Amino acid sequence: MTINTAKIFIDYRDAKKLLEKLEIDYIEEKEKAKSLRKTDFTKEFIKQSYKDDYRNMYRIARENLDYNLLIKENGSIFQFGYELDENERISDLRYAYYEAPSYQISYEQYLSDLDLDYEECGNIFFEDYTQVLSETALKNNVTSIRYDFNISQRKEIIHPVSHLHIGQQNEIRIPVSFIMTPKNFVAFIVRHIFWNKWRIGMENPSFKEEYLSGYSTGPSLDELLFTRDEKRDLYFKYNY
Repeated sequence: MTINTAKIFIDYRDAKKLLEKLEIDYIEEKEKAKSLRKTDFTKEFIKQSYKDDYRNMYRIARENLDYNLLIKENGSIFQFGYELDENERISDLRYAYYEAPSYQISYEQYLSDLDLDYEECGNIFFEDYTQVLSETALKNNVTSIRYDFNISQRKEIIHPVSHLHIGQQNEIRIPVSFIMTPKNFVAFIVRHIFWNKWRIGMENPSFKEEYLSGYSTGPSLDELLFTRDEKRDLYFKYNY
């Protein structure tokens, strides 16, 4: 069992709506939104993502527009990508959330501090803005979270077909008993990273129901991809 491309695009759209309902402003990289493929991201970023230099990886992502969504308030980024097998079925999914390694101000705020206006300047000073961000003090801790679904790399119990990575440069793989959609992933991030926004959202009964029912849209894994022994292990699941 896998997931179809239509579901990926529908849930990517719904993920953006979820952010909007919580008043989490973002900038979308619209060219990448047209395809949502893993190959959309530059080789420079992919190469850097395997190195132990988080700040430089983030810098490259910002400079190369290697993201789908950029959160305005804190500079964190979301990436979404899929790949197809020879039968045109999704065999590989990757969603990622990268926190900014230093405290951020928005580009608009940067211009305002210089007594400039975005409508007048546009992106003329964006390179200067990026340079300023790269020189700000590092945070003591940063959080990155990635979701992977990869059929070819699966090894029972050792490398789950569907799993979450938390943190950089480690072997943490938390098994997931279903295939996450972009909306599932964004909801998970909001729930655990944007806690104050999520807490306010939970006061709205309709949003609460939307949030809680959202995970049931992720297709469950069949016995071939999630075996009886794997079900005896610790893993993430949702309840109907």
